[in-house]
Amino acid sequence: MRTLTEIEPRIPISTAPYMITSPGSYYLTGDLVVTGVLNAIQVQTSHVDIDLNGFSIISQGAEPGVDGILQFTSASGLRIRNGHFRGWTRDGYYAIYGLGRDVVVEHVRITDCDSGIFVRTNLVVRNSEIVQCHATGEGYGIHADAALTVDACIIAENSAQGNYIAIEGGTGSHIRNSLIRANTGAVGFRGVSLNSGSIVQSTVVEGNSGDGVVRAFALNESRAVNCMAEGNSSGLDVWGFRLDGSSAVGCSAVRQTGTRNVYGMELLSGSDALQCSVLHTGWGSTNGVGYRLLSSTVRDSTSEGNTSYGIALAGNSVALGNTIRSHLGANRSAIHLFGSRNVADGNTLINNSEGIAFVNPEASGNLVIRTRFFSSPPQAPGDNTFGEMLLITPGYLTNAASLNPHVNLRY
Repeated sequence: MRTLTEIEPRIPISTAPYMITSPGSYYLTGDLVVTGVLNAIQVQTSHVDIDLNGFSIISQGAEPGVDGILQFTSASGLRIRNGHFRGWTRDGYYAIYGLGRDVVVEHVRITDCDSGIFVRTNLVVRNSEIVQCHATGEGYGIHADAALTVDACIIAENSAQGNYIAIEGGTGSHIRNSLIRANTGAVGFRGVSLNSGSIVQSTVVEGNSGDGVVRAFALNESRAVNCMAEGNSSGLDVWGFRLDGSSAVGCSAVRQTGTRNVYGMELLSGSDALQCSVLHTGWGSTNGVGYRLLSSTVRDSTSEGNTSYGIALAGNSVALGNTIRSHLGANRSAIHLFGSRNVADGNTLINNSEGIAFVNPEASGNLVIRTRFFSSPPQAPGDNTFGEMLLITPGYLTNAASLNPHVNLRY
């Protein structure tokens, strides 16, 4: 009978720094502690599996180390699993830094480091945590230049003196079942940032902050499904979702706050939101827009209690079959049209101070049809007529009431 070593030879690692120059399966026999400006492990070859075996890779001393594990450019096929990194605090370095290709990280916890995982090509991270790391410049949780897969990960309570970017992936990335919570960037923050052909599913970005631009989800030619942005804030501008040529299905944005421009969802360049909800954007201020659209569409969605507009149509956009409620106060309209060639069709407006507002004298070609008004002053609750619209720009449309469901504007 063959021994375990004969079936799967494993090579022990007991001291650092350690250089891996041959393919194979490696394992830690105890904690690795590095003092000085060094890597703990350098991977110089392809097809390497490193089992941390429940132990830690630690940098300590007056001079922090560089990268905990460094994969060389010529290497591919690296797997790291089952352990902990801490103390890798040197500015601009990472617990795991992959210059080669095809890195897999599983069941790893990273704490008290400058940044987490940064790989130049394809990366898979599963069931891992990056918590309480503090970058003196830009900070990263998980980054890949190429396709990134993240599943069941937590990125929480990290900070950066520059921007903090929790998850950033290239073309064809897939993020799912993950939590990004209570991170902060002194300059700004991005929760999930993805490029073309990517998807993010069932992921929550909540309670993050920055002094500059904060974007919980920033998607370019990508798709978000059943995701949530909640309670993110900034000293300047905040987006729950910023979609550029992208789509959101079943997503929600709740209580984004900032002092300048605050959007639950901004849809640009052919983006589409379906069955989404935006609530209380701009909480505590007066500048929160539920949905802002330019050359995009929002369908069968809800917008409620935002501090400025429910849906703002900036041009060449469509709002179809949405429910917009509880936008109360001066200059708070359910649907706000300030561009040309917009369509608002079949929307239901409930308990808003202003129904539909046209505010750009140069705008043209807008169509508003089949609007249902409920509980808009002076109507009583439950009224199902096509009722009064309160317009804030005189000279275009008078306050009008029509029982014709296809014509709610009177010229």
